[in-house]
Amino acid sequence: MTQLKNIFSDIKRNTFIRNVSILASGSILGQLVVVATAPLLTRLYTVEAFGVLSVFTSICTIFALFSTGRYELAIVLPESEQKAIKLIKLILKIALVLSLFYLLTIFILRDVIGINDPSKFLNPPTVYLSPLYVFAVAILSALTYWNQRKKAYKRITSANALSSISNTVISLTLGFLMINNGMVWGVSRKYYYRGFILFH
Repeated sequence: MTQLKNIFSDIKRNTFIRNVSILASGSILGQLVVVATAPLLTRLYTVEAFGVLSVFTSICTIFALFSTGRYELAIVLPESEQKAIKLIKLILKIALVLSLFYLLTIFILRDVIGINDPSKFLNPPTVYLSPLYVFAVAILSALTYWNQRKKAYKRITSANALSSISNTVISLTLGFLMINNGMVWGVSRKYYYRGFILFH
């Protein structure tokens, strides 16, 4: 029994394990919220609505990979905070330009050319949320690495948990209001809430 207590004591003193545990707890809490509300969401939304959400997040995730130029990985490296801040500003500029480009491309393909999109990504009006989604992911990525640089792990955990809760609340609320693509609105907004928390 004494040996077991010593093991737990060593774990508590280990900074790396403690930080990993803090980060993991936010993700676990967020996933628990999603799992707990899943039965209710399946009653509020149609199979088609879940399909729209899946296509939206899949394609936007691909777009988001290019929205930062992967410069966020370098935020934790410079000794000078000024250099790290310059990287964040560069990421925001790249994300803004690419998001505007995506917006223009969507408008041309959907409303000017009227292209037949087999994936149905362009069909719902919520497609215009995708540039905002991409820009939000870029901001979030930069702020997450900035907070890792500052070792603000509890703030990252809080942001992860609260963004999942906000996504669920928005999706449920819009579902009760019978807005068919409410889950897309929810997932688009959660990154802004998370970014807001990480910024403060």
